Amino acid sequence: MFLLEQGYEVTAVDSSPRALEIVRSRAPEEANLRLIEADMSELELPNADVIVAGFSLFFLDQEKLERFWPRLVAALKPGGLFAGQFLGVNDEWADKGHALVDNTKLREMLSGFDLIHFDEVEREGETALGNPKHWHVFHVVARKAG
Repeated sequence: MFLLEQGYEVTAVDSSPRALEIVRSRAPEEANLRLIEADMSELELPNADVIVAGFSLFFLDQEKLERFWPRLVAALKPGGLFAGQFLGVNDEWADKGHALVDNTKLREMLSGFDLIHFDEVEREGETALGNPKHWHVFHVVARKAG
């Protein structure tokens, strides 16, 4: 919503029709918003100045993330910003088929970026549904070189 309020053209992608309905209901009527119902790993990404992958990339399995990440990087324009989270190997969901990274692997993935914010957090918390969970998450904001 923040990007829409700043006048950005926003493309929101989710495999859940309900999630997209929520986005549409919260967006200003005149917003420059495009909603796409799709598995993000199968999507042809448009070129973008900013890509935000908030708590989403780790819902891909390891193989899909490894195929998708280079496509995401290619879609981001030189000088563009990436912001998102990656699930660490110590996360409670590690055995559920989610894509996982460790510090070394993630830094390799971000080798073509200038890191603005890189924070590894491991703590007890809750899921979006309020269920208790042990989190191991990397929070990243990075600018693509170029």
